[in-house]
This record gives sequence, structure tokens and C-alpha cells, in this order.
Amino acid sequence: MVEHHQRALLMSGLAAKRAESKWLKGLADRISASQGPEITTMSAWLKANGGMAEHSAHEHGAMPGTATDQQIAERERPGVRRSSGCS
Repeated sequence: MVEHHQRALLMSGLAAKRAESKWLKGLADRISASQGPEITTMSAWLKANGGMAEHSAHEHGAMPGTATDQQIAERERPGVRRSSGCS
């Protein structure tokens, strides 16, 4: 779950810098404000409880709404079309 939250921070960071929509930038700010503390809480819980259990690797794009590594890489490239988001 920590890794999924980290991906949310990555994507919200891209939106905050590149989106044209004030609504989308606001959403990115709210995601950043909530996910960071949640990562800290989950990491502390894992540390206090023996760390992560073994789990199988999985494609992050399998969770609805989660970008794949390829999608993130494409959006990090300069000149990628900016989303206007919802207004």
C-alpha cells in the first residue's frame, strides 16, 4: 500500500506542476497533503510490526486508477499534453 501511495504522490506532483485546471491542481494538493502522512503512518506501523511480509510482485496498473510504470514515464516527458481536468 505504501508503494501505491508513493505513486499517488508522484502523479499529484506532476499534476501540480503541469495541469492547467485550478480544480485539478487543487485535487493534486489535497492528495499530496493526505498521502504523505499516511505513508509515514503505514511505514511506522510496518517497522513496529516486523516489516512487510513476503508478497508477490504485481503490476501497479492492475489497481483501478493506478498508473503503470510506462504511463508515469510517458507523463514525465517534457511536452506531454497537459490535462485540463474538470472545471
